[in-house]
Amino acid sequence: MALQERRVIVIEAAERSETQKLRVAAYCRVSSDSSDQLNSFMAQTHYYTDLITQNPNWIMADIYADEGISGTSAGRRPRQRLLADCRAGKVDRILVKSISRFARNTLDCIQTVRELKQLGIAVEFEKEDIRELARTLGLPCADSPDSMEICFIPSGDYAAFIEARGMAGKSGRFIGPDGQDLGPHQGVLRYTLGQRKGLGIALGKPAFVKAIRENGDVVLGWAGEEFFSGMTLQNICTPTGEPLPAGEYLVKVRSAAEPVPCLFDGKATVRFAQPARAPAPGQSAVFYSGDVILGGGFIRESLF
Repeated sequence: MALQERRVIVIEAAERSETQKLRVAAYCRVSSDSSDQLNSFMAQTHYYTDLITQNPNWIMADIYADEGISGTSAGRRPRQRLLADCRAGKVDRILVKSISRFARNTLDCIQTVRELKQLGIAVEFEKEDIRELARTLGLPCADSPDSMEICFIPSGDYAAFIEARGMAGKSGRFIGPDGQDLGPHQGVLRYTLGQRKGLGIALGKPAFVKAIRENGDVVLGWAGEEFFSGMTLQNICTPTGEPLPAGEYLVKVRSAAEPVPCLFDGKATVRFAQPARAPAPGQSAVFYSGDVILGGGFIRESLF
């Protein structure tokens, strides 16, 4: 059976040198040991072998294949071997037919892809031809642009979406740059560290969200003051699985930000060589040496 050309969803990782070939792996799985499924399994294996070896910019890392094993188990040995090789720095990109074949459930998939992205590993999921099916059925969404935000919140106003369902963020008050109480805000769901637009309050000159307190108060600062001297991290990991040693690194606190020199204490605290703009709690911080990822973690707290 001829394999049709498919479009893919790519979850990109860090950029690499154009002259450096990517070490590409594929993950294949079927959910039963029936003859039809095993034929599909063999077709997947041959397809990915040809796809990888025929690309001049790729080299084969390995084909990780689960034959006739249920996808509800998180302990599948080939999948665990794949993840171990990723953590050991042996893989740059993973090809897989679909999300359902890669993880036992949505949460497991999100957690795995998040870890892989932090390790600098891109994942490509093949995308079933949903648009062609929509055209066949005469649906108006067939030629709609791909969603860049949460697909079921086209307006992008996730706070309003949550509030409309009876849930609300913690209320509190705006605290001005000089410590003054500026009155109530609209709920912490609507604010993030470093935010400058859409605050809903006029101070006569640009301001930004400097801090969000545990009690719900949103502390404002004057634009230009949204730079921090350091941060603390949690859930720190490395490609090898070993602890990240104390020392000097380059670190990125946002995907579009330039790496800045820093000093890591070997535990949780990072101090920047020069102030960095708005390292937001919950976001990733990734350590580099040149273009090589050495480790990363999630920002717990920004330090002035």
